[in-house]
Amino acid sequence: MEETDENLDLKFIFASLVSGQIDADRMDYLLRDTKCSGMSYGQFDLEKVIEGLAISVDNTGRYRVCIKEQFLSAIEGYFYARYQMYDNIYLHPYKMFSEELFCRILREAKRCVLYGQMSNNMIPIAVEAIFTQAKITEEEYCKLDDSVVDGAIQTWADCD
Repeated sequence: MEETDENLDLKFIFASLVSGQIDADRMDYLLRDTKCSGMSYGQFDLEKVIEGLAISVDNTGRYRVCIKEQFLSAIEGYFYARYQMYDNIYLHPYKMFSEELFCRILREAKRCVLYGQMSNNMIPIAVEAIFTQAKITEEEYCKLDDSVVDGAIQTWADCD
């Protein structure tokens, strides 16, 4: 069935703007991670990318998000920025090692909690709840941030 302006279902268009190769979430985390990492790898011209997006009808009559030809270089810049972030930041060996080390620390802490080898004052309530799959309140969850986890890891490091 061919879509017309009267019965246009924008669900597909909206879905592609939040889930796809050129979606709002990817653009957001790419720019945010670029800024937070202090690197310039993930920079791209967000305004030009957005300006280059258009809605068109494909040969089946379905509406699609597409790129205006004159903005292809902006889209290429976005894809290259993603490539650079993956190559230099996301998949960097030190980052991968740190992530694996962090996972090992959490697995060992979970094992200690489950076998009663860690006293209650050594583990934040929200972390213990996650390890034991217990329910936690929204307030407890919202208190769980990097500083809480970093503090817990420091406490665990001082254990025998």
